[in-house]
Amino acid sequence: MPESFKCTEHTVQSLIDTIYPGIGLLPHPDDHYFSEHTILSSCNDDVDDLNHAILNHFSGELQVFQSADSIEDNEGHGEEGILMYPVEYLNSINCSGLPLAKLPLAKLALKVGCPIMVL
Repeated sequence: MPESFKCTEHTVQSLIDTIYPGIGLLPHPDDHYFSEHTILSSCNDDVDDLNHAILNHFSGELQVFQSADSIEDNEGHGEEGILMYPVEYLNSINCSGLPLAKLPLAKLALKVGCPIMVL
């Protein structure tokens, strides 16, 4: 196996450093960099943990975007409706076994320079 395929340690940090060398340095890597460097995982929880760890390598302020922050009741209380659930609860929903993109109440955390994939 080529040396470039080997991690120096058996840790997540070593994996990130091996696959994405210099990820936190400026200037940010170009678009093709990320198409040539990929970590695959079969568990959504592991993917979330890896994405969070890699995002922490990027400099700058974290911006979090909520896909939804309110829900109307279905009893027809007029145009305003009644807030049935607190916004904090709606934003905390994360169903086990489903990718975040399929959740109606997903969060998207970004920093300048981090890649995103639109499906």
